[in-house]
Amino acid sequence: MSGDRLVAVGPLYDPQGDKMLGGVINTYSALAFAETTFGLLRSERRLGSVENLNRRSTANRDAINDWVSRSPVLRLSVTEPERRGAAVTLLEVVDPALESSGLHARIIARSKQLLGYEGITHPDGNHEPGLDVARYVNAFPGTPGDYRAWIGGVRAPDDIIALLDNLQYAYLRAKAAVIEEEMAKLGECFPQPSSTVEHGRKGNAGRAYTVLIADLIGLRNGPDGTPDHSELRAHVEARGGVFHLGPLCREAVEPGRVHFSYQPDLSTAAEILQQTDKGQYDAVIAAATAIPEGAVFSEGGVRIGAGTGNMQ
Repeated sequence: MSGDRLVAVGPLYDPQGDKMLGGVINTYSALAFAETTFGLLRSERRLGSVENLNRRSTANRDAINDWVSRSPVLRLSVTEPERRGAAVTLLEVVDPALESSGLHARIIARSKQLLGYEGITHPDGNHEPGLDVARYVNAFPGTPGDYRAWIGGVRAPDDIIALLDNLQYAYLRAKAAVIEEEMAKLGECFPQPSSTVEHGRKGNAGRAYTVLIADLIGLRNGPDGTPDHSELRAHVEARGGVFHLGPLCREAVEPGRVHFSYQPDLSTAAEILQQTDKGQYDAVIAAATAIPEGAVFSEGGVRIGAGTGNMQ
C-alpha cells in the first residue's frame, strides 16, 4: 500500500495521463494467491501453456474485431487496434437515431437489467424477466465505453460471440422499452405481445429432483456466529422447493418437488464421491469446490462466480 491518500484516490484510470491512479490495484492475501495459483495450474492442464492461452486471447480479440465490424450499434471504445487488450474489451453503443435524445444512459441501464436477473417493467406493468447472461459488464470508472467484457483465453470463442449477441439484443430491447416509456408520457400505449416463453419448472412434474449445494451461499454471519443461509432457504421455499441441511435420502424425499441439500463443508474428492458416484443427486451448485471426475449429475450443474480461473 502506498498510503491513505493514494488509496482514497483510486484505482481509477486517468485518460489524460493514460495511467491508473491509486496506490492499491489488488489487495494481497494468501488465500487469493493460493486460489490464483490453483487457477493457473488448472488452466494449464485444460488449455496448455501460457503461450497457448495468449494465442487464444488474441484469437478472441480478433473474433470481437470481426463481429463488431458487422454490428449496427456496437463499436470498440479503443479506436487504435494496437492499443486494444487481449484480456478485457470495452464496447460502446453508437446509435445516430438517438444521439441527441438524452436517452442513452437510461437505455444502457435498462439493457444491463435485462442482461442480469433483474429484468425490466414496461409502462403497462408487464414485467420482462432478465436473461441472466451477463452481470459484471460495467466499464471501469474513468474508462470509455458502455460495456466491459473479459475475453481472456480461458473463454471459448463461442462464449465470446454469444456474449456480444446478448449485449446487442439487450440494447435493442432496452431501446424499445425506453421509447415505450417516453410514448407513455404522451399518452400512447402499446399492447405487449403474449409471451411464448415458459418460465415455469421444466421436467417431470411428478418426479422429485435433488440438487447438491457444495459451497457457502450467504457469507454474512447469523446470530450464532456462523454463515447465515436463511435467505437461501427462504428463496428455495418461496418457489416450492424443499431445503435440507445435510445429505438426503433420495428414496425418502417428497415427489413432485425440487430438494436442495445444503452441504457447504464438503471439500475432499472422497467426501463428494461418497454421495455422488452413483448419481444420488440430479444436479450440483458449487463455487470453488473442485468436483471430482467420478461424480455423476444427470442434469448438470451451475458454477457460482464462474468468471475466475479456479472455477472452471
